[in-house]
Amino acid sequence: MKLKTLFCASIISTLLVACGGTDPESLGKDLFEKLQSGDKDSITNLSINEDDYYWLISKTNEAKASSKSPTPSEVEKKVKKTKRKVTKNVGDILSYGKMHGGWENASLVRVEVKAKETKGIEGADIYLHVEINEKQYRVLFDDLVNTDRGWVMSDSPRWLGLSYDPQFDKLIGEKLSVKPNNVFVSCKTPLNVTSLDILLRGKNNDSEVSEFLNSGKCSTNKSSSAVTVTIEELGEYTMDAKRKFANNEAEFPFEKIKISFEIDGQQKSGWTYTRWLASQAQ
Repeated sequence: MKLKTLFCASIISTLLVACGGTDPESLGKDLFEKLQSGDKDSITNLSINEDDYYWLISKTNEAKASSKSPTPSEVEKKVKKTKRKVTKNVGDILSYGKMHGGWENASLVRVEVKAKETKGIEGADIYLHVEINEKQYRVLFDDLVNTDRGWVMSDSPRWLGLSYDPQFDKLIGEKLSVKPNNVFVSCKTPLNVTSLDILLRGKNNDSEVSEFLNSGKCSTNKSSSAVTVTIEELGEYTMDAKRKFANNEAEFPFEKIKISFEIDGQQKSGWTYTRWLASQAQ
């Protein structure tokens, strides 16, 4: 009975890979299992093939009422190029896992799915959050497309690197001092921080920035005396922030942090860019 159960489980797993999985989250879990077992071929077999490409062209033409007709040789060239990139990057992902402690020591923390739809065609980006030796890393399978044979990769996956290190926890509770009469910004969410930054960097006039601030999504803070801010939460660990931190160009290996502080007897908290805060700190 046990042998029969194991055999059936093996067959089901194989079929899931051959068909691209039933949904993005299930596919993500299956992809992790294949990485863990070093099954490079099963993953690369999900690379888009010529039939998938023709199916996508057909669906796109239906949605646009147009007639996009690349030549068969162009399709063949595109498919081969994608397969080469997928094969190389899957090999790289397996190698990075080995470098950081081995896939046999890895566990799947969670599958993050960012669903999207283009011209009626279902798509998704899948982020695998993987833990190896207490550190967490991210692997991205982006531009997945749900075709008539299931989910396939229209682009090559990537190892995104470290996303969490226990050492980061030591930053929680660290205090910084903002100089007297200096203005610093705090926002309700990390996304609000990004939106304000886009406005400030763009060619928008002051009224648009003021309107955004007046919406309550972000606020400016200023005190005649120094303000002590305490780090409450850390934002996403990005490769760019990591590079700047390693080169002593940034105070922390994070672009955004959540801070708490007191001004005029009022307790406040919010998200801010570390570079914004660093420019005002003493």
